[in-house]
Amino acid sequence: MEPAGFNIKQFVGEEPTPKKMPADVPVCKSCHIAPCIVENKEARAEGEWIVDSLNDELSEGLHVPLQNYRCALYRMHARRLGHAGKGIRVVLPVCVQSFVNKNYVEKDEVCTGFQEATT
Repeated sequence: MEPAGFNIKQFVGEEPTPKKMPADVPVCKSCHIAPCIVENKEARAEGEWIVDSLNDELSEGLHVPLQNYRCALYRMHARRLGHAGKGIRVVLPVCVQSFVNKNYVEKDEVCTGFQEATT
């Protein structure tokens, strides 16, 4: 006997097949991707393109603060992790934050950190 309001058809169907992880590549504890998103070939190539574009602006004599690099790389990683859209803010995995902060923070610079979306 089924409880009132229960419809078995809502619960029947195929579940997506879990992605098979290679045994020789460890899964990142922060982003849960193998290899880690900061080591992923496609993500690295896109990140290098972003940095090269900003470096081109520097070579043209424009002032480009490191904050521009951080914001662009954070947006790229958020999009690659499936968090895209105006007003959608999520705390990025520690691996992404560590990589960006290690490479794109001035000495003695105080970073803003995560801020909730304002409506």
